[in-house]
Amino acid sequence: MSIKSKKLKITRIHSDRKIMLTKETIDEARVRIENSAAEAVKVIAQASSTAATTLSSAATDATKTIAMAAAEALKVSNIKSSDDHDLLVRLDEKLVGLKEDIGKLNSGYSLKIKDLENEKLNTRDSYPVLYRKGVEDKLEDHENRIRVNTDKITKLWTWGIALIFLLGVIEFLITKFVK
Repeated sequence: MSIKSKKLKITRIHSDRKIMLTKETIDEARVRIENSAAEAVKVIAQASSTAATTLSSAATDATKTIAMAAAEALKVSNIKSSDDHDLLVRLDEKLVGLKEDIGKLNSGYSLKIKDLENEKLNTRDSYPVLYRKGVEDKLEDHENRIRVNTDKITKLWTWGIALIFLLGVIEFLITKFVK
């Protein structure tokens, strides 16, 4: 086997080790990402449950208010006086205000839900934020180790070849001059 083929074989062994370590690191990062995604889903589910409960409560309160306004309107319709028209106008204004309040409540909760969805951490965004630096640092460390080992192996081969050449020269000189 020639020196070049031995050197390539050693480099290939180191390249395989680099790939194995990289796959382990990626698998570890993948597990962390999946755990983060599962946790984010739980947080969003809790937030949507809270939002649904709050919307239900607001709808119940709005229903009660409308029922009270309707009861008051019924009382007004039973009263036959000259102020009927003024009272109906005031009730109409109150209903318009009530509609606006309900709309504000709905839009407020919609904005809160939208903010929660925007703030959640999804799997595509979590890798650069949480794991990328660690993975890149480990890969760089492995690359440096492989480079140092390759340099040591190259030096060892160089010294070995030089020693073999020197022994050949000494053998030649001994056989030529020591007869």
